[in-house]
Amino acid sequence: MSSFIRYRPEIDGLRALSVLAVFIFHIDSGMLEGGFLGVDVFFVISGFLITSIILRSVEQGRFTLGGFWIRRIKRLYPALFANLFFVVIAGNYVLMNPERSDLFGQSIAAVFSFSNIFLYLTTGNYWSNSSESIALLHTWSLSLEEQFYIVFPLLVLLLYKLSRKAILPFFIVLAFVSFGVSIYQTPLDQSAAFYLLPARMWELLVGSVVAMVGPATLVRILGSRLASLASLGGLCLIVASFCVISYNDYFPGYRAAIPCLGAALVLAFGTADPVGKAILGIAPVNYIGRISYSLYLWHWPIIVFSRFLSPDPNVVWVVLLTFASAALSYHFVETPFRTGTRRHLVVVGVAPLFLAGFALPLALKTSSPGVPDHLREFEDHYVIDTEFEIDATESILESGEGVGSHTHEGEVDILIVGDSHAEALVRAIYQYAEENALSLENLAVPGVSITDDGPKPNRSYAGELNEMRLQRLSSIKARVGILAEAWVWDVGRENFDVVLSNYIKLLSQNCDEVHVLSQVPMVDLPKTHEKALNKYALALSRSGQDLSFEGSSHISEINETVRGRVEKLGLPNVGFIDIYPYLKTEEGGVLVVHDEGVLYSDYYHVNDRGAERLLNELLESRFEAALSE
Repeated sequence: MSSFIRYRPEIDGLRALSVLAVFIFHIDSGMLEGGFLGVDVFFVISGFLITSIILRSVEQGRFTLGGFWIRRIKRLYPALFANLFFVVIAGNYVLMNPERSDLFGQSIAAVFSFSNIFLYLTTGNYWSNSSESIALLHTWSLSLEEQFYIVFPLLVLLLYKLSRKAILPFFIVLAFVSFGVSIYQTPLDQSAAFYLLPARMWELLVGSVVAMVGPATLVRILGSRLASLASLGGLCLIVASFCVISYNDYFPGYRAAIPCLGAALVLAFGTADPVGKAILGIAPVNYIGRISYSLYLWHWPIIVFSRFLSPDPNVVWVVLLTFASAALSYHFVETPFRTGTRRHLVVVGVAPLFLAGFALPLALKTSSPGVPDHLREFEDHYVIDTEFEIDATESILESGEGVGSHTHEGEVDILIVGDSHAEALVRAIYQYAEENALSLENLAVPGVSITDDGPKPNRSYAGELNEMRLQRLSSIKARVGILAEAWVWDVGRENFDVVLSNYIKLLSQNCDEVHVLSQVPMVDLPKTHEKALNKYALALSRSGQDLSFEGSSHISEINETVRGRVEKLGLPNVGFIDIYPYLKTEEGGVLVVHDEGVLYSDYYHVNDRGAERLLNELLESRFEAALSE
């Protein structure tokens, strides 16, 4: 077993590299597509350091669980509480609902170290549309580490009493098991694999295993020259992963092994690498490494707040404010409390009560204090809700049928097929059907395109569901069929022409009349506000600009491609409806706000009001004509 290495400059350099990669990625993911992997590198470093500390204390016979956890609390929680106070109080005036009203629950989850679980249950996906507006999203990784700090020392103590020789083999096996869970779970439930400890523990254990074997032992085994090359190669692996691996890939899975292996090589052999030590040991880099925890805490809330305050945040000011906040936190919160007395510990213990005292009254407010009256609708559940009540996913997978007011004889008046763009129309059409005593079946499923033929992240059932959907379409009869999709994601796929033709032919055979809808206009948001339409509207207003929204020009071309495919089939009972013009302004922008209110829930979905507009302007007359025959 190794003893604890008191200080290695290259470790601070590695911390700096990790946190800067994450920072750059969050400012602009296009600048460093794999920058989010800095968290994975940090996990390996944390596992290495915490194992070194525990093993040294255990071998010296002075390790206690209580003492260990108190040191972890003094190390992590003072800076976290200071950060939470700022985010919760300032966020109530900067953010808008639902992000503002969610702050209380998220802060409580961060305090009690289950933020990763809470975010998994409430957001479902780190990469989802709403996640980039969650000011405490970054606390997931802190909670995961803290959960590791609870489990790991218990296992070490138990094994140390049973068999010291079993410690290293046990954690090597456990690391491989956790890695296997990550590979297995990523395509089935990417969000669980990303957020939760079972699929992430191996990353911390990689660092733990390096600490258990000991860098000195590893360098001696490999030889100083090869060790130096291995460390430099590890550094190259880390940098390459930041540049090459994309967050659109199936992640974590096996891809996370690349930066983790790189970090392990640097930790194992860095003492023998003069080049790596020279690079990572530069004084300013080391300082960033020392303040890396505070830098990580402050960077994300400041980025999120800046995007609610301005449609074009000044990156220089964001960077300066982040580093200034991190430095103040390190020198006046982290350091004093880490080396402080029992009084400091009492303050840490009382802090959650003060936090709750401030946060709860603010959370109980129904509207955001900092949002102008004319933008209140952008935080209305009716406007921004994208969790559809009439979701056919479970019904199709369980029974092979959709949901709605369909008859038992397999015949319906209105049939709806497609992805979330079709489902966005369902509630308005469902209400129309009820008012006119019509039957309806919904086979639209969010996140599952008609072209999906296999599992996809967070939609492991996509291929199976499409097969069952086709079977249902083969057996059902309908008077009117509606097919709507986000064609922008479909048109470029190799199987698009064949799949679209097969769907339309099947609908044509089983429906008296079929309408293929164009895609709605997509709002062209700046990268800083990507996927957050309400946040962009608030930022525009705060900067004194008009609420105007430009559209993505290529959507018209995509729609024309789909129109061409539909018309080429020449089926007499199939038509293409271009809904695009009905959601455009006179100036050519996207009609996000109309006389009757907000029409979009996000940057490329209409809300219920938008769906009602399309129903009234385009679909109702067609329904009446077809259903009266």
